[in-house]
Order: sequence, then C-alpha cells, then structure tokens
Amino acid sequence: MAETEYDVIILGAGLAGAFAAWELQKHLQVLVIDQPSIIGKGTGVSGGLINPMMAQKGRRVWEAEAALDAFKRIADEAHVPRNIIRMDGLFRPAQNPEQANWFKFSAETSPHLGVWYDETVLKAQFPSLDAPFGGIWVHSGGTVKINHLAKWLISEANVDHQSVGITAILEETTGVRIETKDGDVFSAKVCLSCLGNGLLNFDPFKGLDLHPVKGQVEVVDPLHVSSDIPSLSGGMYTAIFEDQWICGSSFRHHYNDLNPSYTDRNLILSGIRSMISELPSEIESTSEVGIRITIPGTRLPMIGPVSDKGNLWVLTGLGSKGLLMAPYLAENLMDWLQNPHFIPTQLTIRRHRRQ
Repeated sequence: MAETEYDVIILGAGLAGAFAAWELQKHLQVLVIDQPSIIGKGTGVSGGLINPMMAQKGRRVWEAEAALDAFKRIADEAHVPRNIIRMDGLFRPAQNPEQANWFKFSAETSPHLGVWYDETVLKAQFPSLDAPFGGIWVHSGGTVKINHLAKWLISEANVDHQSVGITAILEETTGVRIETKDGDVFSAKVCLSCLGNGLLNFDPFKGLDLHPVKGQVEVVDPLHVSSDIPSLSGGMYTAIFEDQWICGSSFRHHYNDLNPSYTDRNLILSGIRSMISELPSEIESTSEVGIRITIPGTRLPMIGPVSDKGNLWVLTGLGSKGLLMAPYLAENLMDWLQNPHFIPTQLTIRRHRRQ
C-alpha cells in the first residue's frame, strides 16, 4: 500500500478548509481531501451574507474588523471574481420598535460597520423595501456565493486535492495517517479536520461538544421589483445576485432527515415578502439544505489539537459566521499550529468538550 507524505493534510474543502488551504500553501506542502459523499455540507448551500452586525441586537461580531480585513485580503490575493463576491453592503430591517432601539445603539457604537436608516431615509434610497421601523445599513457587509468561493480558493491554491471517501483517521506520535476508500494512504505531521458535519462520523471527534443545525435556503430566479434592492438580513435573508436570489434560512436544531421542508420553504418566502411587498404571490424556487456546526455556549468556532499528541487538529463550529470566521482563523492558523497556546481561550477545544 503506497503512502504519500505531506506537511499538512486538510480534511474538508468547505469554507474552513478552503481558506485554511489558501493560507497554509504559502508555507507548507498541503493536501486537501474532500469527501464527496457527505450529505448536508454547509458549503452545499449556494450563497449567503458576510455580515459583521449579526444576532437579534445587531451587535458587532467578535473580531469583526480583523475578520473583514482577512476576507478582503484573501479575496484580492486569489483574484476572486465579482460574480462570486460583492462587498456593496446589505440592509437589516428592524422587526419591531424594541429591535429598532437595539439597532440604533449598535449603529452608534460601530459606525465603521453600519449606520442607522429611519424609514424616510430608507424609502428615498430603496423605495421597494418595507421597513416601517427602520434598520441598519451595513455598509461593510456583502454577498457571497459560498460554494463557488470555496471551489475557487482550492483551485487557485498551490495544493494537491483529492475527492475521495475517508475510511480511517489515525493519529500517531509522529503524525497522522489517512486511509481512503481507494486504498491510498496519506500521512502528514499535522492533519487539520474541517469536515463540519462529517466530523461526527469519526471516533477522534466524538467527544467534542458540537451541535448540528439544519438550514434550508430557496434559490429563485431574479424577481422583478420597481427599484433596486440590496441584499437583506431580517427575520430571513436574501442574497441578491444578477443571476439568482438566494433566500434563507431556516434553523432546525432537531430534525429527522436532511430533506427539504415545504413548511420551511413557505416560512422563508413569507419572510422575504415581509421585507419586499412587491413580490408575486407565487414564487418558483429550488430548495437546498446544509448543516451548520455550532458550539453550544460560545457560538464561536473551535480550533486546536484534539489530543495530547498534538498532531490531529480540528477547525469547526463556524455556524452562520463562516464567511467572517473562516478567513480570520486561516490568517492566524500558521502561528497557532506552531504555538497552540496562542489560540484565544474563546476558541480552544478543552472548554467545549463534553464532560
């Protein structure tokens, strides 16, 4: 059985794996292994928003500025086309007066990320939008075709790429061996697993405190409205591209299968209509489903070695912040691999292990 050696093996070619590959290829010989059979990949969902003012109160995301800088730098280095990334802002309509007050405070404290628009200002700029309570114009945000971005980074990076099923992940004192369904064996000093939902299938990761969330989006052809509209992030979101609108997302913490739900489809489209009342009553769409991995308690990613041997690492738990957290983590990854004690305590694995 032939064995091929690398400096580092990355398992998974989603956002986490793709950004990690881009950064590590500058220093190391990298192999990326993508499992084609994993159902419900988070990156399988077509698109989403890069939004540094998230959650119910619109507060600044952890390390938002550094994450945005890392995202833009890597996108520029990789010459990512404009039809994949558009950093031209997004709008967050407030759902009620209480949320409007939270949004105003967030805009006042983070004007470099977003500004408050009352209904008068909004209607002057985007007449087709319905936001009676106003909202935040997140001028620092943008719209991204997630699966296209991940594929672009992998294709442009100087890495080897294998699309093959994994049968075993074996950590040894001197490194990690990966055995595949094709009978090949790959080894490296360090293996970084970015498999997301696929982590749950392998013994080394079963002790980690990971929570999978099922999300559904609806992909529709561009809909006719009387004026230009931006990408939106309200109760639901709409990522606006010239060739398609990507509308989402549902959040199912308990689910029996990974099939699309007609109920979730109706909830998503109803949420979009609440922000754009001009939309037709009947909308044709294609459903997509993905699994996000979150870390209970922190809602921040998890990164670090999974055992005292220190050779098998995990990078997971990006949740709905993947477009911000993946480039931020990748930018720091080389330093952290050399000095694991530099990993911020909010992200370390030990505090997220099940007792």
